Amino acid sequence: MAVRGPMSEPLCISIPAVIKASTESGRRIIEVQASSQDLDSEGDIIRQTALLESAKSFISRGIIDIDHLSEIGHRIPNLPQPPAHYVIGRPLEVKDIGDGCTAVKAELFQYDESNPATHKAQEIWQSLTTDPPIPYRASIFGYPTADGYVDVRSAKSAETYGATRYLVSKMDWRSLALTRRPVNDSLTGVARVCTEKALIKALSMRKSYMEPIETGSPAGDFIANNMLAPRTREELKGAHWVEHIKKGRCPHAGGTLGNSVSSFREHFCNCCCMDPWQADLAALALMYLLKRE
Repeated sequence: MAVRGPMSEPLCISIPAVIKASTESGRRIIEVQASSQDLDSEGDIIRQTALLESAKSFISRGIIDIDHLSEIGHRIPNLPQPPAHYVIGRPLEVKDIGDGCTAVKAELFQYDESNPATHKAQEIWQSLTTDPPIPYRASIFGYPTADGYVDVRSAKSAETYGATRYLVSKMDWRSLALTRRPVNDSLTGVARVCTEKALIKALSMRKSYMEPIETGSPAGDFIANNMLAPRTREELKGAHWVEHIKKGRCPHAGGTLGNSVSSFREHFCNCCCMDPWQADLAALALMYLLKRE
């Protein structure tokens, strides 16, 4: 198979996941059940072998963190806390649960009020055990090996497994991140690849990304801090317009800020972590829907 050389930067693989929290003998355990082998709309495929074959090294020296900030936080301007404080736990087990799905069992750090490095773990644990639990996605961070990464657009081969852009089959798995607002995650049931450089650029552009949005009501806070990019016109008009912007819960659009393509664009950039060009299209689509009322 024709392959590219070793990557000069790692890949971040955002994957849909079901995250369950439980206690075992007082230990705070989470289990992430992730699908990783389907073709996504961008043409990427992340083979399950990329995770399973690197599971041993991941368990021995890998970490669980938030938004990969322990890995890239030193390159994010105005990060509220030191990068090490975003490490929240350690992996215990990686399991093949069939149908291309991989499960990760991990332990979150116990809370120690005098130790700031445990405070983020406490926040995550509380959000996972509240009713209803706050939804998270999972993201893999690692370096593809020299023979485990192919850009099939320039390296044609019969063994692409259906990928039309990136095929990742082997990697040095370094960490698993939990994220509430993953970059470009408007998909369900599939994985999405982006480079470390692209992730850093996206996070650095969004001044409000690291800080929670406060709207004045618990329900408003929950919606504002857990918004994903709209996938359908129903989500665009319902969750984003009716429940968020129209009710004055958005700090970037609606209310005294007004309703315009420009303010809607700011909403999609900041509240959904969308790329500017995607946010512009979503803003135009929302304005079109409103004008048709």
